[in-house]
Amino acid sequence: MRTPPLHRLSRTRYGDERIRQFLDESIALDPRFKMKVRDEVWTRIEKELIRRTSQQAQQMKQELEGTAGDHDDNSSDEDCGAAVTTLKKPKLSALEELFADEDMVVEIRQENSFSTTEKIQEEIQRYRGLPSTLTSVNPVTWWWNVRDTMPMLSNLATRYLCVQASSTPSERTFSTARDTISRERVCLSPEKADMLSFLKKNC
Repeated sequence: MRTPPLHRLSRTRYGDERIRQFLDESIALDPRFKMKVRDEVWTRIEKELIRRTSQQAQQMKQELEGTAGDHDDNSSDEDCGAAVTTLKKPKLSALEELFADEDMVVEIRQENSFSTTEKIQEEIQRYRGLPSTLTSVNPVTWWWNVRDTMPMLSNLATRYLCVQASSTPSERTFSTARDTISRERVCLSPEKADMLSFLKKNC
């Protein structure tokens, strides 16, 4: 049987536009190959970061409103006391107490000085300005090391880069399962078969 050419296979395998966009974004978030993508990819990454950030802010707001509602409706004094205790700020030093109002003003100014969009754009510009790394560098480890300076991009990158680049690991797992669940062991429960496959691959 004749094998189709490689370029034809890649066209059919990655024919879906969403898959191609996902792959482009994964390349952009890999510090080894980030210079190989077009500007439109960075625009998509920026939009994705803005979407995720607004989603997280909305979830936090809903959780806080839900918690406040629960305490208002039907919660015991003990539960309310525990919630107040968890929300208490750490004890301030004498100097911090003296300048508490001034510190609050400074914090508000710092929060308002950059909007979320500007912070995202600043992170992307900083990342793009860094030189590419060697191909021997592990991209996930690289992002872990810069998570404090680029937290939003780091979080997004780990979501993209955790996707397996090949189906080989899953195929090996199926081969392990075939060896584990043999004709002599057909009475194995699904849970035990799961655990045996896991131990075979991870121990």
